[in-house]
Amino acid sequence: ILRCGVEVVRRALTAPARQICDNAHVPSSSVIIERIKNFGPTATYDVLSDSVVDAFEAGVLDVTGVLKVVLQTAASTATMALSTDTIVYHKNQNSR
Repeated sequence: ILRCGVEVVRRALTAPARQICDNAHVPSSSVIIERIKNFGPTATYDVLSDSVVDAFEAGVLDVTGVLKVVLQTAASTATMALSTDTIVYHKNQNSR
């Protein structure tokens, strides 16, 4: 289960970069992702110049803080669901 969870998180973390590459018709998103990893934590991909740049120096604003909280909440919820015997789901009463 742990390996599966790690793989899900790994895919989730690289999904934005893969989507940006797909939208820009960049054929090798895996190469770009490796370049971003090697650059450092403030790296981002500039589609127009086809280069990995420092996000702060380039003036790119990112919602990383929000994404971090979403990922932490999802991981916490998944952990709770996997470690309990029962999950109670409250159906929306207004949907009837």
